[in-house]
Amino acid sequence: MDFHYYGRPVLPWWNFFIFNFIEGKSAEFGVYPLCWYLYSAIPSILGLNIVLAYAVFLIWPSRYVDELRVITVFIVIYRLVKPIY
Repeated sequence: MDFHYYGRPVLPWWNFFIFNFIEGKSAEFGVYPLCWYLYSAIPSILGLNIVLAYAVFLIWPSRYVDELRVITVFIVIYRLVKPIY
């Protein structure tokens, strides 16, 4: 879809990284203090997903714990990045 719109191959996550971290243009839209992200933004983004992931850790057989850790990290990263697009 991005290729069709821009007419060239595009990596949205790369553009996001360049815009926010390299060029620093995210400050144009407002910046909150770091503590705001810890007590408000991250819990609201993760919501119930993190609670369900920990519940699965408690009831799932121990032989799958490594796989569940990878899945949980992916869910956390995905939930943090997804609302930005």
